[in-house]
Amino acid sequence: MKLHLSASQGMTLMELLIALALGAGLSAVLMQLFTTGMRLQAMQNAEQDLQQRAAYAQFLLRAAIRESASPCAADDSGPWVAGYPALTVLAPQEATVNAVVGSAVMRVRTGDCEAPVDFYYLSRGAGDMDSPIGLYRRRQNSDESYAQSEELIEGVTSMTASMGIELPASPSTQAVMARVAYVDADQVDDWSRVFSISLALSVRQVSATGDLTHDELTLVFNTALRQHDPHTPGQVAE
Repeated sequence: MKLHLSASQGMTLMELLIALALGAGLSAVLMQLFTTGMRLQAMQNAEQDLQQRAAYAQFLLRAAIRESASPCAADDSGPWVAGYPALTVLAPQEATVNAVVGSAVMRVRTGDCEAPVDFYYLSRGAGDMDSPIGLYRRRQNSDESYAQSEELIEGVTSMTASMGIELPASPSTQAVMARVAYVDADQVDDWSRVFSISLALSVRQVSATGDLTHDELTLVFNTALRQHDPHTPGQVAE
């Protein structure tokens, strides 16, 4: 009687090497997909953050402009408030703020009698040239002192303004409606007749290290200052 012994069969070295290579390749593909997904998610989060900061800047500035229509009446008699319109736009050197060169400085009256004037402008904080530019606010108190400057939104790199006024109709035409024009702040002769302000903002993405990237969003929006009377045309300085 013959006994037939069958040897147990297992994985050969070649088969093991092939399995390891396939596993490594699959792991590399999965890691690449994961890395790509994380990168896309980070890009989407950065884009959403950029849009949210731009929208928030628009919201804050529009709210300040609208509040200027109802300033604190208790300060109308003050000599440092009397004669100032509800809203003006100044050059950086004309305002008591640390604004960057080229930034418009918006001076608005508020309904807060303790701090009846706000300044909105672009700055680098306490003069630190290494810090990114952002939108700042500084409040002027009723005793003429100034509060500490506060950063509202980081990454706002540009803010310019033009003012909406009406120009008298040309004598050579039979136009019934006055002509509407947007002019620079230094061309406005009578701020009480400005009916609208157009602000242009540029907002850039801020990296995790606090540095500004090259990704930028620019928005332009108009906000009415008051109900406009078409029979009181604005004036422009020559």
